[in-house]
Amino acid sequence: VRLLTNGVTSSSFAVVRGPAIFSSKTVNLEPGDLVTFDWKAENGEDNYDVFGYFYNESTGQSFEVLNETGTITDWNTETFKIPVSGDYRFVFISGSYDATGGQALGASLYLDNVAISADRSGCEDLKNR
Repeated sequence: VRLLTNGVTSSSFAVVRGPAIFSSKTVNLEPGDLVTFDWKAENGEDNYDVFGYFYNESTGQSFEVLNETGTITDWNTETFKIPVSGDYRFVFISGSYDATGGQALGASLYLDNVAISADRSGCEDLKNR
């Protein structure tokens, strides 16, 4: 997925966020489950400012998984360990930071390979009971 931000801001040195992508359905996760995703960002007219979080609809909690500003990155892999059980949605937001004060905005956020690995290590002996 590529999320592209571009345009002009009325304020110098502003952060403008959007567009965003979010999961249309929830995913039930348990403590210890791992969510892994690859991301990279590129500046366009100015710096990128990207943000992502996992929202637990069961508890109303959100957990930040991405909050970066810069000019360009290689592909990065992030892994987040789920702390609380619940039904989660994933939200990622592309954005741009006007680092030069020229009011031009432009950046891209790329996402790939979102994967969930469940940690059910305490359940392996259930079938033997």
